[in-house]
Amino acid sequence: MARTKPDSFWTRDVCFYLDGVSFVHKYNPYSESCAPGCSVWRKKNEGLTAGCTSKGTHVGSGGRTVQFFVAISCGVGVVFCHQYEHLNGDHFKNIILNHSNNIFRLCNRPNSHIFIQDGGLSQNSAVGRKALNRIGARLFSIPPRSPDLNPIENVFHLVKRSLTQEAKEKKITYESVEQYSERIKNAFMILDRAAIDKIISTMPKRINAIRKNGGSRTRY
Repeated sequence: MARTKPDSFWTRDVCFYLDGVSFVHKYNPYSESCAPGCSVWRKKNEGLTAGCTSKGTHVGSGGRTVQFFVAISCGVGVVFCHQYEHLNGDHFKNIILNHSNNIFRLCNRPNSHIFIQDGGLSQNSAVGRKALNRIGARLFSIPPRSPDLNPIENVFHLVKRSLTQEAKEKKITYESVEQYSERIKNAFMILDRAAIDKIISTMPKRINAIRKNGGSRTRY
């Protein structure tokens, strides 16, 4: 798939990029925003190969998780932002059947029903694929846990960073789960469209990096 597509495919032909994301609610987001953070960088020689680790979870990190399914489209921005409690094949099927027509309409690509998602089990379940076939969607799946391939992961990073910055600037010392959920939705909907377009336009570079790395991920 990646070897046969022109660079314009990722910005012009793909209607949208879809994925789920989790946020951890804190009652005092201002205090959390001021706390020191850290990052763990992993290298190839540390022995972590694709498939040897499972998808991370926020359980036990001190707060309730708030989860969203989001879609972005080049030239349009965020075209779908759906909060959910538990995602499974049936829920994904209902999302596709109830919302896909509007998402495709917002993407403004009448000749294309192509979208991209990772290889998550719920999205690629039998009932999920049956729903995709029913609406005539053309799905391009990327491997699960491949943040270097899916540009929407960078959008998630922008939103999480903006939420932290907002909590610090406005000194939000108390926030309910419902208030946090609304703040997340708003953060997605006001994202700069040009920033999203710029992220999506890096897809050819991402594909080339994967090729140079022999088909393996470029980030760990």
